[in-house]
Amino acid sequence: MRRLAAEGMRIALLGREKETLSQVAASLATMTVCIEADVTDQTALDRAARQVEERLGAAGVVVADAGSAVGGPFSRTDAELWRRVVDVNLVGAANTARAFLPQFAFVVGRITRRGLREGSTDELGADVEVLGAGGRADWTSVRPET
Repeated sequence: MRRLAAEGMRIALLGREKETLSQVAASLATMTVCIEADVTDQTALDRAARQVEERLGAAGVVVADAGSAVGGPFSRTDAELWRRVVDVNLVGAANTARAFLPQFAFVVGRITRRGLREGSTDELGADVEVLGAGGRADWTSVRPET
């Protein structure tokens, strides 16, 4: 993020703690907006994505970097706490992608900024990581190997 800011990209910071977002924004040498949203709340993320587009224009890069962790053996980990980790780390990334997808256009299995012509060198190289082949959802994180 700091490299993107140093290159002049405008940055939208989304997270649950406004004060922390503001501290990070103050350390960046670029236009930055802070929006409170929880990645496990699709409605809040959809609203945040609209705010980003209204205030900064369509997103050119989206980094889903929210994360949660639990220490200790799985057998002694509270089920609700484990579910929260999965919701933040897996579902949160999918929610983020889903919220920002309307701001992107699809080009031959890649996600590229809206308005760029096919084959542009400015493609984002997101190659089916979130979307899967042909735009289908990739369920490898939640299904057993076959």
